[in-house]
Amino acid sequence: MLRTAPTLRPLLKSAAVASTSRAIAADPRRSFASRPQASWDDDADARRPTSRVRDGRIVPHYARGDRDHPSSSSSSSSWSAPRRESGDPARAKPRRPKQQKDIVHPQPSPEDLERYHKTRVLRAERLERKDLTAQLTETKTYMGGFTQPRHLQFLTTLDPTRKPKDSRDVRVGPNRIRPAAEAYEPHVVYLAVTRYPVRWGHGRQTRRECFSGYCRESELEDRFRALNYGTWKEEKTELVKLRHGQPRQPVVTPAHWACLGDSKEYLDQAVFPGSPEDRSLLNRPASKLLHALLKERARTLRAADLEADAPSSSAPADAVSAQGRTLAELDALIASTSARLLPPVTDYTRPGPPYTSPPLVVPLLTVTLPTRPLAATLARLSNGHARGLSFIASIPNEDRKDGPALFRRLLRMRANRIQSVTRELILKLDGYGGGLMGLRMGPEDRGRGIEGEGLGESTTAPERGWAEVSWLDEASTCWEGIARDEYLASWDDVEGAKAGPRRLDNARWATPHPLVPAAVGEDARASSASAGDVLARIDTDAAARQVEVDEEAGLVVAEGEGAAEKAEPVAAVESSEVQQATSV
Repeated sequence: MLRTAPTLRPLLKSAAVASTSRAIAADPRRSFASRPQASWDDDADARRPTSRVRDGRIVPHYARGDRDHPSSSSSSSSWSAPRRESGDPARAKPRRPKQQKDIVHPQPSPEDLERYHKTRVLRAERLERKDLTAQLTETKTYMGGFTQPRHLQFLTTLDPTRKPKDSRDVRVGPNRIRPAAEAYEPHVVYLAVTRYPVRWGHGRQTRRECFSGYCRESELEDRFRALNYGTWKEEKTELVKLRHGQPRQPVVTPAHWACLGDSKEYLDQAVFPGSPEDRSLLNRPASKLLHALLKERARTLRAADLEADAPSSSAPADAVSAQGRTLAELDALIASTSARLLPPVTDYTRPGPPYTSPPLVVPLLTVTLPTRPLAATLARLSNGHARGLSFIASIPNEDRKDGPALFRRLLRMRANRIQSVTRELILKLDGYGGGLMGLRMGPEDRGRGIEGEGLGESTTAPERGWAEVSWLDEASTCWEGIARDEYLASWDDVEGAKAGPRRLDNARWATPHPLVPAAVGEDARASSASAGDVLARIDTDAAARQVEVDEEAGLVVAEGEGAAEKAEPVAAVESSEVQQATSV
């Protein structure tokens, strides 16, 4: 029979837990780890000082209600939940029910309503363009299992949960927001090229540039005049915040010739004939050949020195290079090649704007479409490949080393892309594949397919056709370096595209258009008025510059004396615009 607890371990000092310890010690089958903490150490001093023993069990120091225990000191205290006077524990305050806030927006002002109307007019046209672009873009299949049909904007009018701007009343109702009437006039998509090369920085070859855009047909000439620094802007003063936290200060912009951003960078870095950059381009073939000949001669002399073990001055005259040329032949080639090099340019002044005679940016190809959404669709899809990859990104870096070859390749890509999109657009307009949904031919149309409009009728092409193609005149010097005959014959197999008259460098018709009557009287009056404005501006600028020069030099010049000499360079710059304005 097993002995009792006193034979195993000493009795606990506390009489309150003695019976518990004896009961625990009486069962030796229980493991040491499973025994209560009270049996681990009988020494009260070894236990944690904040522990308390109550009714045979150790109560941790964070237990509640241990203040009344005799072993607890009066100075020590532990946390306890607050209680009410009745002894019940405290309860959380009842949460107040949330009151729904009614947000009251201020009523829009008349200016805001007018602005809303203008933006919705633009949005009506933009949504049509988005639908046309989506229908002419192939479905993306690179995400297998996650592809979905394209969302057409005209279908949102069938959803009653849409915002008010997409409601039926705004989009297709009798009081709907209609697009601008000017959007349904003939618009032109142009492919423009630069006359001269553009000199870029290190890593980019000097080459001609090409880009595309669109505008109204009646504004095409003004557009290309603006692309060639042909827009005169008067002096303007604006209040600009130059520094944060400071009030706005007046900033004066002097009068200048302005240019559109599409061609501004090209014209600022264009290589004009007779410039030092042009000399470098012309001398490049001869300089490369001269460098190769000098290298060949040096290698021949070194080989002869090694064979004869003699200095270069006594090298044999019959030494032959690796290419089979003697030293005499190499010297003759070096002399003839050096004679081909142009002399350095010592005195050169870069011409100033406007660059309208001759124009630096000319329309190589123009495609006339009946509406602006169609023209915007063609211009948008022609800025890259079918999947959106840019043209320059599809050319490897190794193929970008030759500037003229790179220009011809980019030009061919752009022309082919315009042709393919135009062909597909004409087929859709003729009804192939169900036609174009959401198409409008006038501002009063709701859109083809909306509530069945136009589905049972065939769309009639205008008198000039769905697309009218016009090329640059064959006599233009801008065709230099471009396969003209191949470009002109590339549109012969495009069904539905009609050929229009040729265009000049300034975007005018080379011959009168049979279907576009020209208002001779209005053109003559406009030309005479513009010529008078140009002449008056020339006189004003010349007088102002004369006064500035006199003030800076401190000279006293009689009235009118020397004015003609100061006006001559200004008149020379403006002579091209005056001639264009006075010619009817």
